[in-house]
Amino acid sequence: MPAGEPGEEIQIREGEARDLEAVYRLGLASPSLQPSATAPYLEKDELPGLLRDVLLVAEAEGSLVGFLLAEIYGPLGYIALLSVAPAFHRQGVASKLLEECGKRLRKKGVERLGGFAFQDKGVKRLLLRLGYTAGKSYIWMDRRI
Repeated sequence: MPAGEPGEEIQIREGEARDLEAVYRLGLASPSLQPSATAPYLEKDELPGLLRDVLLVAEAEGSLVGFLLAEIYGPLGYIALLSVAPAFHRQGVASKLLEECGKRLRKKGVERLGGFAFQDKGVKRLLLRLGYTAGKSYIWMDRRI
């Protein structure tokens, strides 16, 4: 089946050290993960830290097609990074990642899951459909110093 073909089997599993390079590349290719105009979303030396709390990867036929990184702050799970390869958009990959993340965080005692969503992107529609409620709107600003 060609990449991104509807009905393609998507597997969600815990991310491992061997996945970090593919996660990094997918993140770099995701415009929504680039809030900064001056720096990449993540520096390569930060990759091992992705394994600290919850890193989930989505695979189709052995290829990484999405990932979700959640951080734990007491009773709050924070969706730090969520990305799906364009060929797999609107096929339920993000929904599966979020659902699995919620299950894993509940087992760790986390009571709520949240994160930032772009106002003009499909992720906001997805989160609303999954029962999340919108809070205040923010804009990311930065500069080199």
